Amino acid sequence: MSSMQVVENYFKDKKNGQEIRIKEIRVSGPEGDLHHRSVRGAKGSQEFAIDNIAIKSKDPLLTRAFNNGIFRLVLGIVFLFLLDYLTNWAPSLKIVLGVCIVVWMIALVVTF
Repeated sequence: MSSMQVVENYFKDKKNGQEIRIKEIRVSGPEGDLHHRSVRGAKGSQEFAIDNIAIKSKDPLLTRAFNNGIFRLVLGIVFLFLLDYLTNWAPSLKIVLGVCIVVWMIALVVTF
């Protein structure tokens, strides 16, 4: 049986009096758990947002791989090989899509 829990908290920064919002979503199921944390607020005149997502699977290897970004990197490489196979007839399309996928892979690994 699956369950979902949403917790939202607001805090006032003691130094500058600005509000910080932390929202956590936890989904639990028979195969494992998913945890998403979103932090929104401001630091001085700059607003900031931090999102973090993690899984906890019954399989510890899958959990470690996903949370460390290795899974995302391997998935991106598989997409590149698939792209190469599917676009042999359109080299210019391959370059454009390849650059997009590489940027996507870097963004996923860096942000998590």
